[in-house]
Amino acid sequence: MPARSSVRGSFPDERTRMKAHDLQRMSSQHRAHHRLVVLLWWATGMIAIWQALAGARMRRSLQHAEKARDTDMLTGLPNRRHLEHVLSASRVRQRPVMVGLLDLNRFKQVNDTYGHACGDLLLVAVAVRLQQAMHGCGVVARLGGDEFAVVWHSLPGLPATERISAATAESEAQRVITMMADRAVTLDGTRVPVGGSLGVVITASWGPGQGAQALHEADQAMYVAKQQSQQGGDSVHVRSMNDLSGTERRLGWRAGDVPDSTQDETARNVFERMFLLARLGIQR
Repeated sequence: MPARSSVRGSFPDERTRMKAHDLQRMSSQHRAHHRLVVLLWWATGMIAIWQALAGARMRRSLQHAEKARDTDMLTGLPNRRHLEHVLSASRVRQRPVMVGLLDLNRFKQVNDTYGHACGDLLLVAVAVRLQQAMHGCGVVARLGGDEFAVVWHSLPGLPATERISAATAESEAQRVITMMADRAVTLDGTRVPVGGSLGVVITASWGPGQGAQALHEADQAMYVAKQQSQQGGDSVHVRSMNDLSGTERRLGWRAGDVPDSTQDETARNVFERMFLLARLGIQR
C-alpha cells in the first residue's frame, strides 16, 4: 500500500515537468521567431535603403547624362541640341526675339600657328566673354568649331512688348562684338587679337518652324557680315525675317546683300551651306 501511494503521488510532478518542458520549448520557439522577424525587418530595411540609394544614383546619372547631351564639353556652353530646344520653346513667346550667329575671324590661322590646344583656349575665352556680354538676357551656345549662336529673349532697357528695330538690333550686336574683341587673348606667350562676324535676324513673333528658319537666316546674315568685314566694312549684318520675301526666305539672302561681281560665287556658297545645314538637321 505505501508503495502504491508513492507511485500515485509522483504523477503531478511528472505533469509539472512536462508543462515546464513545453513552456521552455515554446519560449525557445518564440525567441527564434522573434529573431527571424527582427532579421527580416532589418533585411527589408537594408533593401529599401539600398534601393533608395541606387535610385538616387540612377537619377543623378540620368540628369548628368541629360545635361551632357545638352552641353558643349569644351566650353561648357549649351550645344546645338539645347539651342534647338530654346528656339522651340520661344515659339510661344509673343514678343521680340533676336537670333545671331557668330563666326570667329582667322580661327584656322590660330590653329595652324599655335596648335589646336591654343585654339581651344581661344574658344573658351570667347565663350566666357559672350556670356558676360549677354548680361543674362539670352542664351549663348556653341554650334561647333568656331561658330556660336546667340538668342536674345530681351534687350537691356527695352520693354519686352516693344518691337526691335534694325538700328537697335545692330547696336546690340555691335556691343556684343566689341565686348568679345575688347582685348587680345594670350596664346603661347603671344597676344592674339579676337574678332568675329555676327549675323542677326529679328522677328516680332514666333510660329511653327520659325526657330530653325531664324537660325538658318542668321547663318546667311553672318556670311554677309564676313564678306563685309573682309572688304573693310562692318562685321555685323542685321536683317528682319518679317521683311524677307518668300523667295528670299527660301534662298536665305537678298540680291543687294553682296556686290554683283561675287553673285555667282555667293549663290554657290549659299546653296552649299544650305545643303550642309540640311545634313546637320538645322533646316526644316
